[in-house]
Amino acid sequence: MNLSYFTISKLLKAHKKIPKGFNKIMLCNLSLLIILFVLSFQLILPKTSRLKVLGISINLESVQIFDLVNQQRETNQLPPLELNDQLSQAAMIKANDMLNQNYWDHYSPNNQSPWQFITQTGYVYKYAGENLAKGFYDEKSVVSAWMASPGHKANILSDKFSQTGIATVKGEVNNEDTIFIVQLFAAPFSSEELALIQNDNAKIVNQTSELNPPIIKTQSVNDSFLSSKFVIAIVLIILSIIIFVDIKHQVRKLKFHQIVKRYWLNSLLFLVTGSVYLLTKIFSKV
Repeated sequence: MNLSYFTISKLLKAHKKIPKGFNKIMLCNLSLLIILFVLSFQLILPKTSRLKVLGISINLESVQIFDLVNQQRETNQLPPLELNDQLSQAAMIKANDMLNQNYWDHYSPNNQSPWQFITQTGYVYKYAGENLAKGFYDEKSVVSAWMASPGHKANILSDKFSQTGIATVKGEVNNEDTIFIVQLFAAPFSSEELALIQNDNAKIVNQTSELNPPIIKTQSVNDSFLSSKFVIAIVLIILSIIIFVDIKHQVRKLKFHQIVKRYWLNSLLFLVTGSVYLLTKIFSKV
């Protein structure tokens, strides 16, 4: 027992509101109640407050991602990629399309491929690839995650690609505030190759390779809500076990009204815990 236990016990006894059976289990429950209230402040923050957290690191620099990608290529004895304006424009169009149509995929809901975003800028590619990421708030983490994924790493270290374009956009998808990162890779046809295929568009298809690895989705701001909900669920289970064990131990000694009087605080805590859990489901929208 500690000072807080004696203080609370003395205060409640002074008002004749504490049952005779007040014990360490009550102290444990009070501690859990305090923890839950602290969690509730984190979980029930208004959406605008969460956006402030997002805004702290919103300035992801495409140029820094570009430099980090080229560092990886240099480490693997590959020539650096060139930053291409048309590919950067295509990456921005793709990021905004995901934002406007509320999706997170290589292909849009109307089945528009990443390569269509490239060609609509006038870029004629021989090879093309796309890496996507979201929920990162620093450039190094983005590239590190890509390098940890075989498909994305293959794009970054492909000797077929010579140019790239990158876009970062803040937005919301599936009710989740996040940052989209789109990197497009490509290699254009040479002028000689273009001259050869101008009269035969089918050859473009035959000589084009499109690489799109599985999407990488990482932790975002709202993922902390899922973790906190898990913690609260565990607390509910532990609390239920504590109450069950204690009631089972005391049921032979106490009458019904004595049990009710003894466990009013336990019941209140259980109700508060359940309410906080339900609120997390509402406010996290998952």
